Amino acid sequence: MTRYKYYLLWIPAIFIMILIFFFSAQNGNTSSETSGGFAEFLAKISHPDFASFSDSKKIAVLSDCQFIARKAAHFSVYAALGFFCMLPLLPYKNLSFAKRLAASILISAVYALSDEFHQYFVPERSCRIADVLIDTCGALTGALCFSILVYFIKKIKFQKKS
Repeated sequence: MTRYKYYLLWIPAIFIMILIFFFSAQNGNTSSETSGGFAEFLAKISHPDFASFSDSKKIAVLSDCQFIARKAAHFSVYAALGFFCMLPLLPYKNLSFAKRLAASILISAVYALSDEFHQYFVPERSCRIADVLIDTCGALTGALCFSILVYFIKKIKFQKKS
């Protein structure tokens, strides 16, 4: 594989980073609107009688569901980042699994830190270390999923050769 092809393997991870930056640049109101639709969907699924709730109870349920939706979004987008940060590390045969995993998580965690720092300067947004931890757990999950996928692909290829 030529050197420039190695660089192309970073494109999915960079795309995810740009997507994260775009969402982090949204002010608090826009961000709430983005997650609000999913929160309402969660509320209706988790509470079939949601429509009959009083306004104050609807607000409380929606608030809880929005919290869950936002944290799930953090976790899943960083799971994608952790997954795609493993891809460009795959061709480096001299790196052990543990080093690839650590590098993927470190890249994702540093990006999560920079993302939270960026949010500090966005109106109506905040910088939370808890979000960095959620993001890092997501990255770990994504990197492990990538590793499991690669393991099974190699296993299938080995079985076909035998």
